[in-house]
Amino acid sequence: MRDAIEALPQPTYFSRGIKPEDISFHPNHWCMMPKSPKFFRKEGLKEGLRKGRSFKTLTWDTPSMTVAYGHREVHVHPNGRRRLSVYEAMKLQGFPNEYVLFGTLSSQITQVSEAVPPPMAKAIALSIYSQLYAAQAGKKAA
Repeated sequence: MRDAIEALPQPTYFSRGIKPEDISFHPNHWCMMPKSPKFFRKEGLKEGLRKGRSFKTLTWDTPSMTVAYGHREVHVHPNGRRRLSVYEAMKLQGFPNEYVLFGTLSSQITQVSEAVPPPMAKAIALSIYSQLYAAQAGKKAA
């Protein structure tokens, strides 16, 4: 977690009329403004809190739990004051820094939630390729 997102600037909070191209750091570095009173307590949400589905709070020094969200409920940032931005979720999934998702904030959350992490997709593709190449080489030898 820390290696992937700690150095990122604060995300832009969604507001009516804002578009991804209006975001200065990265077009996907935005999130919803926290609304639940749980975010505004003096101590915020406790790092590592796993109670309930809606307020799973990530921890800095452990790997992220699965990046699979629903109903625009992205996991809570380790600081306990907001949810992850789309870009932070992308970083945890292993997307390249320059990769951009398009559409509304809601559709971007859906896209990152349903994506196969790029490093995993690459590993699967290379495994399939090597198996096909080995099978093809076996046919030529026969």
